[in-house]
Amino acid sequence: MIHESRDAKEENFERLQQEERDKVKHSYLNPSNTEEQKYRSEEIENFIKS
Repeated sequence: MIHESRDAKEENFERLQQEERDKVKHSYLNPSNTEEQKYRSEEIENFIKS
């Protein structure tokens, strides 16, 4: 049961990492404005810190 819980948390963390990678890729492909880029950078920073 402990292993299953740990595996579920690892899968969730991997999914979150992939979502953040996709956001970064998307922001580099479609840089709309500097304010949006700043916001995305802050989101990424906060995710990395967590």
